[in-house]
Amino acid sequence: MGIDQLHLVCPLFDSEGLVGEKIASFAFDQGKLKNIEPKATHIFLYHSKDDPVVPFSHSRKYSSHLKKANQTHLKFGKKQQLPMGHESSMHFGQTFGLTLFF
Repeated sequence: MGIDQLHLVCPLFDSEGLVGEKIASFAFDQGKLKNIEPKATHIFLYHSKDDPVVPFSHSRKYSSHLKKANQTHLKFGKKQQLPMGHESSMHFGQTFGLTLFF
């Protein structure tokens, strides 16, 4: 059984570019990313170009490993339409969290 949808929101890839933070226990074997695509039908990658916590370059690193990922680039404080015709909107708050309105 596979995964229908995988949604990665501001994914942390490594410690590069983090200010005052380290990846610590979130570190993983990046070579294993190749195992995700065969198991996930749809992959969505969401990241704000002006994310103050996780640099946007981390999403680029994921997309280089996950070729079929559908990328949505946002800016903090902006509401944007989700892909695939969803009626929901997404808003990145001023905190680390993400609020989805359905």
